[in-house]
Amino acid sequence: MQDSLIAFSQMFAHDLGKLPAQKFFEPLSCFGAWMVTQFEGIPVWDVGAGMGHVSKELHERGFQVCAIDILQRDKNVYPVFAINGDSCGYTKGSVVMLCRPCHGYFPDSVIKQALKCKVGAIVYVGLPKNKRIDLGKYAKYFKSEMRKCGFDGESAYVWRMEYLKTGA
Repeated sequence: MQDSLIAFSQMFAHDLGKLPAQKFFEPLSCFGAWMVTQFEGIPVWDVGAGMGHVSKELHERGFQVCAIDILQRDKNVYPVFAINGDSCGYTKGSVVMLCRPCHGYFPDSVIKQALKCKVGAIVYVGLPKNKRIDLGKYAKYFKSEMRKCGFDGESAYVWRMEYLKTGA
């Protein structure tokens, strides 16, 4: 199934061409350092990775990172796979990260898929004013863990999965 998704998304991206290089979240160095203190040794999925600049920074800090985005961009700085985040087979116990996602159905559908896959944590990075819009009914599960981790004043919110503590 995932192979079919990859082939379809590559055809789709090829037909439309690549989107221009663009950064929605520019992390401060404290973000990468914080990620190390919180998730060192745990694989990270950078969902909606764009050009892969956040993935690259985390990789340079020792993380195993898989960067995915349904649409490809010009000037990638890290390998970004053309995979849809709402149907990806995330690794059990891994971290799914959404940095400045688009508003609408996308964050909700990625969170649903991450829960199905029993990830260990979901990290949402966004402007505080967008938290409720982006996370909807799931907003109450995300705790603010780092403020001002990006150049635009973004905060990092984390939902840590309780079933990992119980061993289920």
